[in-house]
Amino acid sequence: MLQGFRKNSASVGSSLITALAVMLAGSSLAAQKASSADEPSVEQVLSWLPADTEMVTVSHGPFLFQAVKDSQNTQGPAVSDQELTQTFETLPLNLFGIKKGLLTQRLIGKHIVLAVEGGRHFRPQTGLGMMLYEGCSIAFFSEDLTEAMRTFPQDTQSSYQRIEKIQDLQIPVFEERLEEDTWTTFVAIPDRHTIIVASNLDYLTELLARFHGKKGIRALPPNLPEWKYVDTKARFWGLRHYDRTQAHFDPSSPLAAYTALSFHDDQAIGVTTVFNSGKGHTAIVTYLSADPSLAKNPAATLIGMDEYPDAKGLNPKYMELAPGVVQGSYSLEHPDSFSFFVFILMAILGHVINV
Repeated sequence: MLQGFRKNSASVGSSLITALAVMLAGSSLAAQKASSADEPSVEQVLSWLPADTEMVTVSHGPFLFQAVKDSQNTQGPAVSDQELTQTFETLPLNLFGIKKGLLTQRLIGKHIVLAVEGGRHFRPQTGLGMMLYEGCSIAFFSEDLTEAMRTFPQDTQSSYQRIEKIQDLQIPVFEERLEEDTWTTFVAIPDRHTIIVASNLDYLTELLARFHGKKGIRALPPNLPEWKYVDTKARFWGLRHYDRTQAHFDPSSPLAAYTALSFHDDQAIGVTTVFNSGKGHTAIVTYLSADPSLAKNPAATLIGMDEYPDAKGLNPKYMELAPGVVQGSYSLEHPDSFSFFVFILMAILGHVINV
């Protein structure tokens, strides 16, 4: 699935942002006045996500919700701190860009204190575009959204397909054709500060039941070995624990017989990633496997980007942290290689994009 990208890397910046449908960007400098006192804990959010959630990404705010000015917003010979931070901040809000800004136009100028994405059951797309999956994007705002969202269901009647009722909430359901696949999204507002956009009804139903008090096994439990290799206080971080029961259907998993990233590992465990704004232009990705021999050639593992011509500006450095645990660090100084890194990172986390 990535072969087209390797041959046509010149268009990656535009293709990446378009394919991810990121209709918003963060501005941390403008958001410093916002208070994060009401920010829920990550552990609390994980307790709301369905137990079989395979992947989670998290951005800590505050950051400002604003419209994207240009999909190719990286200018000049180097990527700025602001461009880096904005890109990572908005990755968990992947599903918010429905209907070309139908939702996001109401949220411009609001402050996000925490953004979380959860995902499971990644499935191949029909042709071009991003892999399908079951999951959600959640944004917690410092402001009361009552007035901003009060008329959303009424004003979007001509755009949504139907209304679902879950936990006494009226939830508009939207359908959108993206390339050769139809995406269905559900917009829920469970309280005055929270918006959830989900891609699957069952996933959303379980999430809202847990949000309102239902008890159950939390997503990605604390005894997983991946937690040792992720800084949950970082500005952005992500974790994926591979689901063996889904590997047969999921080409983004190294457990699959055919993998989109051309790396097969039937002993794969999981992967984590961290980016901390203010601590340099470096991102860290750590891959875990029960196969200790991977350390002999770490560049050939799932996170090995040396094989791609577009990776040369990343200056990847690899090290073995423990048997079967390989970590890569990547320099995000150059615009082209930075766009490439985000493209590959999203694929590793389950969002393979066919361009």
